[in-house]
Formats: sequence, C-alpha cells, structure tokens
Amino acid sequence: MTAFAAILPRRTACQPTGISDVSAALAAVYGTCCETTAVDGCVLLSAPINSHESGSVFADNAAGMAAAGQVVLEDRRALAAMLQLPADADSLRVAAAAYARWGDAWTDRLAGEFALALWDAGRRTLVCSRDGLGVRPLFVATGTDVIVVSNMLSAARAHPSVPQDPDDRALAVFLATGAMPEGRTAYRAIVPFPAGHTLTIGQEREPALRRHWWFPPTDLPPLRDPGAVLEGYRSVLQQAVQDRLSPRTAILMSAGVDSTTLAAAAKKVAPDTALLAVTADYQRAAAASELPRARVAAEALGIPIVAVPGDAHPPLAHLTIGRPTPQPLDEPALADWRALISAAADHSPVALYGEDGDSLFLPPAWQALRRATPLLGLCLEISRFAVETRRMPYVGLRLRERFGLTPRPALPSPPSWLSATARQLLDADDRPQVLGREATPLPPHFTRPAVQERLSGGVAAYLSGILTPEVTGHRLELRCPLLDSRVIRFVMNVAPIPWCQRKQLPRQAYAGLLPASILSAPKRGVAGLDDVLARDWQRRRKGPADVAASEMLNELIVAEEWRRDLDSSDVRTIGKAWRVLELDRWWASVQGAPAVRGRRV
Repeated sequence: MTAFAAILPRRTACQPTGISDVSAALAAVYGTCCETTAVDGCVLLSAPINSHESGSVFADNAAGMAAAGQVVLEDRRALAAMLQLPADADSLRVAAAAYARWGDAWTDRLAGEFALALWDAGRRTLVCSRDGLGVRPLFVATGTDVIVVSNMLSAARAHPSVPQDPDDRALAVFLATGAMPEGRTAYRAIVPFPAGHTLTIGQEREPALRRHWWFPPTDLPPLRDPGAVLEGYRSVLQQAVQDRLSPRTAILMSAGVDSTTLAAAAKKVAPDTALLAVTADYQRAAAASELPRARVAAEALGIPIVAVPGDAHPPLAHLTIGRPTPQPLDEPALADWRALISAAADHSPVALYGEDGDSLFLPPAWQALRRATPLLGLCLEISRFAVETRRMPYVGLRLRERFGLTPRPALPSPPSWLSATARQLLDADDRPQVLGREATPLPPHFTRPAVQERLSGGVAAYLSGILTPEVTGHRLELRCPLLDSRVIRFVMNVAPIPWCQRKQLPRQAYAGLLPASILSAPKRGVAGLDDVLARDWQRRRKGPADVAASEMLNELIVAEEWRRDLDSSDVRTIGKAWRVLELDRWWASVQGAPAVRGRRV
C-alpha cells in the first residue's frame, strides 16, 4: 500500500525534472520518506504507508525494468507459482514478473485492486494499468515535455511543469451533480486513468490505450441447486476476503448483510487474524442507529467492536479542520468519515469495506431475465418464489409506466443558482481522452446490464474518491471483497430468482454463522439524520454566507439565488447549495488563500 508516481520526459534527450516536488507531495500523504528509483530516463517514486516499511519500487536492473504501484492481486499465490516465484512474493513483484513473461498481454492475467506503473528501459516505454472497476485511483498529468502518472492527485499536480488551470466544465458539473464528470478532474492538465485499461507510453512515440478487462460474463447455465449455490458463494467470498486480509485487519461494519457476511467470512478463513469491527454510532438519530445490532453480530462472531460517533461533527466541518481535499468533494459528513477511518487505522493499516452489495445483488428487470431464462422456466421460478415467500419477486415490468399511467422519474435538475455560463459548460459534449486516446466502453452486459452499469459507473467513481488517503487523511487502505472478480462472476451466473431477491444469496449462505436477527432484517438508512444536520447547520450559521471573490466562482453561480437556497426548508436543496462552499474551500486551498467569510459550521 503505497503512494507512488512515475515521471517520464517525452523526449529521450531530456532528463526527468521536478523530482523533489513530486517526492515531497508523496511523502506528505502518509508522512513517510519517499524512495526514488531512476532507470535510464524514467523516475519512479514511492512512499509507503508506514515509516518502518521500505518503499515498494520493484527494480530488476539486469532486465532494465522497474515498477511501482498500489497492488492487491486476486489469487496471488497461484499466479506466483505459475511464474516460478516464492509463494510469499508480494503483488507488485508478481505483476512485474507477469510483464516479463507475457509482455503487452500481462494485464490480461491480473485481477484485483491495483494501480501501477512499470518502466521498460529496453523498449523505453512506460506501461500503466488500473484495475477493472477502478477501485484504485490513478491519474495522468501532462506537462511541458513531461508526463506524470500517480495514484495521488496532489502528486500529479505537484510537478512544476504541470499547468494548474482549473477545468471550468468539471467544476460546473460538480456544482450541478456533486461529482466530477467522467474522464475529468478539477484540473485541465490532469485526467483520471480509465478503469480496466492499460496505457503504453513510448518516448517520442504515440501512446496506445487498450482495454484489458471486461465485465465477468454470464457464461454458464444458471446455477439453481441450493446446495451448490450456497457453498459456491461461500467459497468465492472467502477466497476474496482471504486475499485482502493482513495479520491485523479492521472491518467497517454496520448491521447490514454486506459487512457482517464479510466479517463472518474473515472469521472462517482466518480465525487467528486479529479482527476488529468498527461501527458508526448515529446519536442524533438514535432510532436509526445500527450499533445495537452490529454488536449482536460482532458478539456472535467473537470479534471485538469499537463504536465511533457518526454524527459528532457538524456538516462541512472538514472545510475548517483537517487537510483540504485534493479536488472538490460532495461529502458534508467527511469529518465523521475521517473519524471512523482513524479508529480503524489505529488497529491496522488494512480494513475491509462492504461496498457494494446493493449493486452486486441488484435483481434484473424483465428483458434481462428473459435473455437468461426461457419463458416457461421463468414463469415456474416466479411461481415457486411466490408460493415459498408469499410475495412476488421483482421482475421490472413497470406496467403503469409502460401504459403511461405513471410518469418516469425525471433526472435531477441542476440548481437554480447555476449561472448561464455554467449551464453552457454543462451542455458541452466532448468525450474524455487520455493523451489523445479514448477509452473503450464496456458493451451492455447480456443478462445483468444494470449491475454492470452501477458497479463500473458511479460506485467505482465513489470508491476511488472516498478511499484514497488524500481524502481520509489516515494511514489505512480500504479493500473491497465484494468487488472481487470471482465473486462478481459467480453472482452473474446464479439464477436471479430467488438468489438476487433481497440478497437471498448472502442471507442464506451465512445462516447459522450470523444471528437470524441480522440476516432477516431489511435494509435501513439513517432516517432523519440529514434533516437534523441541515437544521443544525442553519442555526449555527451567522450572517449571510459569502463566497470568495474569485472570477471562477462568480462566473459559475448567481450568488443571491444561492444564498436563498441555503435557507431553504428542503434538505436536498441545502445539500446542493453546500457544494459551492466545498468548491470555494478547495479553490482557497489551491490558491493558498485564507478561508472566506461566512463559512461557519
């Protein structure tokens, strides 16, 4: 687990520059020393998560090759054996050996959570790659005759040759939606590396971008036998968990099915591992708190549990305490998320995170069901499910909508306070590119298109943003076993009725290991908390809010209309208006300016 970067001059006659600037940015992420490795024209830099660890640059001087990255491979031992490496070879070394063996096809053999850069001096080529769902972030910055690749946005922009101009369209999209648009960051010169792709950058040659990962297909007859389905799911989930464990491991655990089954799987495969459950306790919405049930699950598994207040800070508290975010982030409760991460980091440098079972087990709609199952068989499955559960399964027919009796939900409208300039920026239609190359989109999945869309779209963008230590501010690597390719492939091949109805598969797979009160409980949110926090923020605010007198912000919003929304009675309207304050704080941190007036939280 490493903060890393690669600096590559575009011309062979040039020497790498800006090494000390990028090194300082990487060292600041974890507060550890940064290791620098120069191999014939390219420089790789690496700062480990703990000061007692050595930097994780792998160098093979005889082969003229070096690699750096944040890499957790699935089934690493089997791949190491295939490459004739020791069983305990780390994931980065295994990945480098895969390149030495298979060349440009190396990433076709890799699966897991990774972002990495490899320099091949013989070919004078930098090869970069990112995992299929984009769980690990990776950025490409283009400067004057230099390319910087890093998993930390702050390091990518630290190079003195990389322009610092903000991307006005990206910022307008952030204000409208709360997220950066696909293929963009807050900086024009820095773009996110597309998930599931490998980029080959040759000095004085055109770069090549290739998709190496495709969403796991439905390539087997639907698994229906209960015994085979339940045992198979336990097997793949436990493999996924085992590949992501460390000798001490924290688990971010709510009372839901996703995180508790991860805890049960970890206890099953590694009973001697020092596990710790870390749970958020929402005290302002006590009726919705999951702590009592999370304690029941932890006690049943014999795992100690630590409760962390999930609403101790006012919303937007992170704007005045803690490190600024590397780019605008729509997370009003970020200070509480950081407190949760801090408690987990006190126990271990690794934590398991239960994202995203809701998307993984999303039941398919009618057309996708019909593609997977003949009509007669599908009718029998629906009838059997209805008899056994006394309710109808979700089949996505939406009859009222099809006959025009109920209008389809409208897409969220942009805030009324966006300026005409911002609205024009929203209408721009340009495809994201990396060094002039477009990513290859995934074709619609044959039987689970909605699952693919959610896992490879918004979920991946959320995870790669919220998991980075630049955002959390703590020495902790979050890992996501439910996004393991073996788990996804298995779930894509089970009969969706009954196994993907209300997460019947994980509920039944861990019956007996987890209390029935956990496995039978419906999913709950933190009811009423957003309203409580919004009203508290309005009471605390003193005087009219203001924004920095920067040309960039004044061009994107209509200030008077925005201020009115801050006093709205609607929680969602207030939340949208908070994005301006989040953008303003980021811009002030970029400019090195003091905090603006009126931002009291």
